[in-house]
Amino acid sequence: MDRVSTLGLNTTMMNNVMQLEVTLANARVQESSGIVSSTYDGYGASAGRLIGLQSDVAQAQTWSNSAQLANQRVQSAYSAVGNMVSLITTLRTNIGAALGSGNPNITGQGSGTVQDLVGQMNAQFNGDYLFGGNNTTTAPVDMTGYPTVTGYPTSPTTPPTTYYKGDSGTQSIRVSGQQTISYGVLANNNGFAEALCAAQMVAQQSNPPNQSQLQAAYDLAGQALTDLGDAQSNLGSTSQRLQEVQQNQSSYISLSTTMISNISNVDVAQVAVQVSQYQTQLQASFSAVAGSMKLNLASFL
Repeated sequence: MDRVSTLGLNTTMMNNVMQLEVTLANARVQESSGIVSSTYDGYGASAGRLIGLQSDVAQAQTWSNSAQLANQRVQSAYSAVGNMVSLITTLRTNIGAALGSGNPNITGQGSGTVQDLVGQMNAQFNGDYLFGGNNTTTAPVDMTGYPTVTGYPTSPTTPPTTYYKGDSGTQSIRVSGQQTISYGVLANNNGFAEALCAAQMVAQQSNPPNQSQLQAAYDLAGQALTDLGDAQSNLGSTSQRLQEVQQNQSSYISLSTTMISNISNVDVAQVAVQVSQYQTQLQASFSAVAGSMKLNLASFL
């Protein structure tokens, strides 16, 4: 007579039930969360690709944010330079009107323009000075001790820059693994120095004003407008480049995010069907195990 044991059968069936319970539990988590797994271990061979994409997206977002902040600074500088252009345009018009008329009010107009120019040159963004290079904590323009310039272009021969308190550094940001963009204008730029000098030449006039000196201030204001226009144009070009960086990074982030979703997201409807199937299988397995537990040796004798 053969001897029969159910121990091995029961053990195998219980192992299968336990594995099916784990599978069902994972499927239920996927159904509720909509993702493959809450840990990288659950992604198997795709884990490395997922980690790499998530890291790339984070870096691209950092670069995009930096470009956005830099562009805001550049646009603020662009606006300030535009205001300087308006101030010098008005002053030059007033100088032209004063030539030949000896208008004594031109001196006060010159003084007011100096003050307004200094205000624009000391413009700030988020508490940082825009035109002082890498020195963003010190006002870049201080007219204390500014020399007499009514003798320009004989004495001095060039517009003074002694007012400048910034440094010679140029601000820059990294916008990709291979590219950095420098941006900004220093307040000792030719256009800035010429604008201040022209306004001071007017402010320092006696009464009546010296006609030849007014003519020199008029001419210098014209040169200042040209150079300020160049500075503003450069700022505009830099702003355009920074906007393109933001657009490129945004496109990359969008594409990479889609790829991440393809790896990490699940079809919830499909998983719901699988959950139902696993539940049916598990119930059947429990029934089978229960039936096997009722078996004993006497049943086979």
